[in-house]
Amino acid sequence: MSTPRRIPPRRPQPYRPPQAPKEGGSADGYASLLLIPLVAIVGFLAWDEYQERVNEAKTEGRTYSLVDDLLGREPEPAAPVAVAPEPAKPAAPEAKPAVVAESKPKDSGPAYTETSEDDTAYSFIGPALTDRATREKLLADTAARVADGRWEVHASRLERGLVPALKATTRSSGAKRYDRLWQSPYFTLGAMQAAFIRRAGPDKLRELTRDNEPAADFLRELTARPEALEAWLATVKPQDDVAAGLRTWARLWEDDRPEFRWRNLNLQVAMAVVYDRPMHWRRLVREANPIDPLRRYRWYRDHDQANRLETRLTQLSPEELVWVVAADVSEEEMDWALREFRRLKQEGWGSTYGMIKYRMDFVTGGKPMGPDYTDGSLADILKCGGICMHQGHFATSTARAVGIPAAYVTGEGNRGGHAWFAYLSDRGEWNMDTGRYSDGYSCGMTGDPQTGKAVPEFMVELLGDKQRRSGAATAARRLLLISGFYGQRAEDELRRETLAQAVDTADRFLPAWEAYAAALEETDAKTSLATWRSVVKGIRSAFDKWPDLRLLADELEARHIAPTWTDNEAITALRGQYYRLAKEHPDRMDLILKAIHRQAAHWTAKGPEHADRVRNLYRDVMRDHAEHLPTFKAALEGYYLSVKGDKERETFFLNDLERTYKRKLEGDGDVFRMKTVSGLLGAMKEYYERVGQVERFRRLERDQEEIARKLEKLKKQ
Repeated sequence: MSTPRRIPPRRPQPYRPPQAPKEGGSADGYASLLLIPLVAIVGFLAWDEYQERVNEAKTEGRTYSLVDDLLGREPEPAAPVAVAPEPAKPAAPEAKPAVVAESKPKDSGPAYTETSEDDTAYSFIGPALTDRATREKLLADTAARVADGRWEVHASRLERGLVPALKATTRSSGAKRYDRLWQSPYFTLGAMQAAFIRRAGPDKLRELTRDNEPAADFLRELTARPEALEAWLATVKPQDDVAAGLRTWARLWEDDRPEFRWRNLNLQVAMAVVYDRPMHWRRLVREANPIDPLRRYRWYRDHDQANRLETRLTQLSPEELVWVVAADVSEEEMDWALREFRRLKQEGWGSTYGMIKYRMDFVTGGKPMGPDYTDGSLADILKCGGICMHQGHFATSTARAVGIPAAYVTGEGNRGGHAWFAYLSDRGEWNMDTGRYSDGYSCGMTGDPQTGKAVPEFMVELLGDKQRRSGAATAARRLLLISGFYGQRAEDELRRETLAQAVDTADRFLPAWEAYAAALEETDAKTSLATWRSVVKGIRSAFDKWPDLRLLADELEARHIAPTWTDNEAITALRGQYYRLAKEHPDRMDLILKAIHRQAAHWTAKGPEHADRVRNLYRDVMRDHAEHLPTFKAALEGYYLSVKGDKERETFFLNDLERTYKRKLEGDGDVFRMKTVSGLLGAMKEYYERVGQVERFRRLERDQEEIARKLEKLKKQ
């Protein structure tokens, strides 16, 4: 019989009086309050991570399993999914170019013809992104397109595969949503090919290879190199002759040894976009002579490889090299410059402007102060001297000869026309002021070597912006390409969203702002006033230190926001812009005058009841800025147009004009000032003649004759 287990008596517990709750709640209460939002945040992040992995798996062509992920199991990848071609709409089937056999000679080379070849879209989803075989297949198809010219089909297959892959990325990742795709060499090649075909044009590509096997070899290699396609796409402009440029590029490429054909990619691209039209070198006393692009390319290539230039051309971008290869002097003169300035460094190249002795006899027509030119070469200019145009030409041409990007700049100021030059310093910034006069020469113009058109000098200075040479600018360019793909497939909302991401990625990349504004204007009825205000504010903020580039914001504001202003809002906004310019950039009379024109245009559009406002604007700017002769001259026309047809106000206009001239402009000056004032008197005479003030007209003629006598005296000194 077992002994029962003895249970020890329970030990008595000491009495503890009840505790009063602490003021403000218990610690458990605080913990609960903190735990609820913490759990919510963790849950949100977990859900976002889950969605990210689901979308990532979808892009890779598999199904994501949370259980497999938690257990650490690798799921079996699903079979690659082919992207079927989009069905054509019954009412509007996709038209293919008709081929008229008799319109082309039998030996005209490859032409686009219909074929039963596979038209399935390329897949850029799932294992295809990393499968080497898919890239090899794309390269083989591309080589076939060089032979048969079916570029329209090739571009369509690419775009119909690219857009689904782009749409499958995670939207919440913003501008970085496409980064993973760009990491795939296959996707990058497909994207660059699609953009290249659309930009160059199928007809131009067929024309390039017609009866030209070396050009066909070039195109096969070019379309296999995404970095080369991207360099060209980043440099080409709408004004370029693509067909001629590609022909030039093919010649240069063929001239290199096979193993070195892509070493000078940036130089080749710059030559292709500059020498897509005939270029010439000129001397002062001889006719223009054509430049052979191949000879010019060899000159730069060989001297760069021999380290004879002041820069390394392989380290300059195509955009910068455009301002090198367009030197308008002969190769013999460039050889002379290399020998003459072999000890001069890039940072000190501004000194070349002052090396040319200034010849006042060229201005006054007086007694010669030096020898006459013999051949007008750079060496001849250095020996004989010249005026500002010779100084600018000499400094620009010698800089380009040694590999330094440079620009010849001209402008109008208080002493008439003037020429100076700008060049890229060794710090990567443009020196814009060598040879510039300080009295009113705030903004000049230069010739764009790529287009042959005159452009404001700030477009050159912008090339030195650090952001433009950064990865952010590259990312913005790629977003512009993606927006183009969305546009081709009528995905307008995604197109605008991508353009907005581009301006966020590189806010000082002007092409992104221009493309974004253009896309919004295409659907202006759907673009809210708040969106336009945000865009205008964004441009002004991004280009706060670049007043010229804020003009885009001013134009958008005038078209889309200003029509909604009340009179008081208009006065506040327009005057505010004017006063800010006058305060921050008092020397930029060109921008100040544009601000006046903008105000005048706004009030003119509001109706004739605001005519006095317009008249007062131009009267005030004529009086306040008369010392700057180009501004005074421009204000005259605006003032006259505001009173034209009203005889009484036309008389007031002439009285204002005469008083301002006598108080601020009349009087002697140097020869440049006297010539400029004489030209101004000629412009003023036209207004007296229009209004019929014959006596005043004759008085101005006498003033001009007096200036002419003074200038004649200077010739004899």
